[in-house]
Amino acid sequence: MAFNVTSFFGGMAKGGSKVLTERRDQSRRDKETAEQRQWTIATEARADARTRKQNRLDKKSELDDLIQEASLYYDSGDIPRISGSGKVGLRAAITRAQELAPYNITGSDLFKLPGVNSAADFPTTEGVTPGMGKVNMSMFTAIPKGEETYSGGTYEGMDIFFREKLRLANTDEEKSMYTKKLVEIAGLVEKKSGAKSNETITFANKTIQNLIDTAFDTKGLMQKTAQGDYIQRMQSTEPEGFRLIGNALATVRANGVVKGSTMDQVLLYREAENNRSINNYVATAANAYTNFDAEKSKLAAMPTTNRDEKELQRAQQDKVNALQATASSFVPLDANSPITPENISLAAANYDVNTVIQVQLEDGRIGYALKAETDIIRLGF
Repeated sequence: MAFNVTSFFGGMAKGGSKVLTERRDQSRRDKETAEQRQWTIATEARADARTRKQNRLDKKSELDDLIQEASLYYDSGDIPRISGSGKVGLRAAITRAQELAPYNITGSDLFKLPGVNSAADFPTTEGVTPGMGKVNMSMFTAIPKGEETYSGGTYEGMDIFFREKLRLANTDEEKSMYTKKLVEIAGLVEKKSGAKSNETITFANKTIQNLIDTAFDTKGLMQKTAQGDYIQRMQSTEPEGFRLIGNALATVRANGVVKGSTMDQVLLYREAENNRSINNYVATAANAYTNFDAEKSKLAAMPTTNRDEKELQRAQQDKVNALQATASSFVPLDANSPITPENISLAAANYDVNTVIQVQLEDGRIGYALKAETDIIRLGF
């Protein structure tokens, strides 16, 4: 059998050409797959953004409806107080107002009473008959107790006595009265020992510490021993903790603190300390979001033309997923629909507790709002 050299090399050429064609086709498919994946990632990102925006609009619409319903029972100035817990708080306040409406008792009237800070403080309907006409609101008024005195003993004993009274106080009047007593006792210690004595500084620190602990205890955020002694504050490094600490310090300052006194100096230090904690919390949340956004952009720009690049892309996706959880606690400013100081109370209802929200101020600067459990901490406005 004759061997045809020309046919042999011709066959090799055809075979080689086929291999090259298949490789080119595979390369083109890989490139198309990479481009398709990039397009898919970008499309999904846009779709997610549209979905998040629509969800915010839906929540805002639902919230607006609740606020409109609440306005039937409450004054406009009461709305921020009952919307601090978002839609849940609004629904609860509306329900309580509806229960009392047959008795001609309105939520707006109740909020004018001392000791009524939220709808949870509203009276029950026991003993009130429907249709009996306008109820005398004084029957629901909390009657402040007379000022208690403490005779004899040491300043330490007086401090313990009034601190326990503060812990058991039920009304704002009582809390203010006992806080003032504790501030006065600290002033007496300073008068006796001198402004720079260790006893004075220690007593002022202890007084403030106890008042902050009491604020946490009142909210159920204090770990205690079986004997009832304080051990540790819970959520002290979160917005609700910052709010409780700030409110406790403000209450102390509002109760007769003398400028330049030891108590004043200790307060200044503790106020600055709390402000640093708040600013650090905001910076941490903002950095987490910035890192997430940067890594997400890096992922979208990654090519996938070969196996090694696909492996890098998968690793990058894992990194983005890991950052996403921490980044969700920060809400950047939406240039198309910015949150402002005027609508922050309503907008915050759309987000979870412990979220940091960027706010557009009138002068163009960026402010921040931290959503606590029962209120909002405002920075820069």
